[in-house]
Amino acid sequence: MKKNNFLNYIEKKFYRTVFLAAESFLKGTDAACEYLPDEGRLLSHSLYAVTFDRVWTRSSNLSGTEISWDVKVVAEISRESVRADVRCRSSAFCELIVSMEGDLKRGLRGAHVCGVGWYDEVAKRLLSLSGTRLDGDLIPIISRKSYEAMSDGILKACRGTRGCVDPEKMASSLGLKVWKRSITEDGRTVGRFYALDARDELFDRKRGDYEKVFIPAGTIIVDVDSPAEGARRSVKVTMAHEIIHALLHRNAIIFANMRNASAAPSYDRSLDPIKKADFAEIQAMGLTPYVIVPYETISKKLRELWHKSGGEAEGKIERSVWTLRAFAESYGTTVSSAKKRLMSLGYAVEGLDLWIDGKKVRDYLYKRGALRENETYTVPFSVFTDEIFIPDRIKAEIDGKKLIFAENHLCKNDARYVVKCGQDLILTDYAREHMEECCVRFVRGEKPVKTARDYVCYVY
Repeated sequence: MKKNNFLNYIEKKFYRTVFLAAESFLKGTDAACEYLPDEGRLLSHSLYAVTFDRVWTRSSNLSGTEISWDVKVVAEISRESVRADVRCRSSAFCELIVSMEGDLKRGLRGAHVCGVGWYDEVAKRLLSLSGTRLDGDLIPIISRKSYEAMSDGILKACRGTRGCVDPEKMASSLGLKVWKRSITEDGRTVGRFYALDARDELFDRKRGDYEKVFIPAGTIIVDVDSPAEGARRSVKVTMAHEIIHALLHRNAIIFANMRNASAAPSYDRSLDPIKKADFAEIQAMGLTPYVIVPYETISKKLRELWHKSGGEAEGKIERSVWTLRAFAESYGTTVSSAKKRLMSLGYAVEGLDLWIDGKKVRDYLYKRGALRENETYTVPFSVFTDEIFIPDRIKAEIDGKKLIFAENHLCKNDARYVVKCGQDLILTDYAREHMEECCVRFVRGEKPVKTARDYVCYVY
């Protein structure tokens, strides 16, 4: 089980506070005697020690630094009794919940106990309490299913900017400062949010050297002139990304610095691939499309653009590509970000403006609902070496040449779907408009199952 850093921290910092609260509670109730063994006439009982077992942590205010936590402790009760004129000591154990509140901005100084109760009575309501649950590093616990609701909460936190897709106004409404300047020499770090005051080295592109700069807490830096490929197209995305860090991950940065003074005072947005375990970055990346493209505006905008596409492009695929790019441009975001947002709502855009191994894949369409958000028809050929699970039925059809690899798709070997072009096999125009008829689906990041669905492979 992953170590809970917050549980370890509060045990060191608030052991005596929790002990005294538990002791006061046990003295004030006769129920403690129920946990004591029947060993004659009870003379006295007292709390000997508490062991911190588990903690539930919450933040009630999305943009605030106040948090509350309920810590489960195992209390060891010592008793003294007399039996047959013989004094004896014994001990028993009971489980309690001690509830506390504190402000991270003050380093939890002044944190106080706001309630103590029996674990059995309190535990049932812990998961139903209001507020955002936090993990052991004080990063919000958010499932992908709750992204829509979370993004709605983020927009509401921006006081009056709901439906607005201007991150600069959003930042201003939250009292955040936005600096537009370079951060690193290579421009790969395109955004940074500072939760704490810091004196940091930033690259000055005019001077061609790094300089020491004081950055006040609550500052977002966006490199609007980064020379890195793709950086300038994603300025709006970067700013929204950092606003999400400011709202959801400020407390995690503050807590990391409370535990370790040399911890970074900021979070970066880099153009480099993120690490699987970097939950804060994964959340910011996942939520950004939801924030930039509010749900209630999407349907109307798509209808408007699709109607307009008739005069801009010919053919269903070409019109779909034009609509997607115009949609991204109208929200001031990247095509990639727009695609993620639309796919989260079930729109069939996975095959538009798609790149594999640095090469553009010919655009394709499929019936809405044919692919889930974590599925695709397109994979690098390299996955067939050691990163894929292929069910036996599909293996047999590959061996029998009933399925063939064409243009990064595993497709039925039929003249309706595949033709030869020089030395290569390519999809027909019909196949590119009806991918659900002819191509195998690939599920990303999911463990293979024995009872695999028909025509599904698992990329892991």
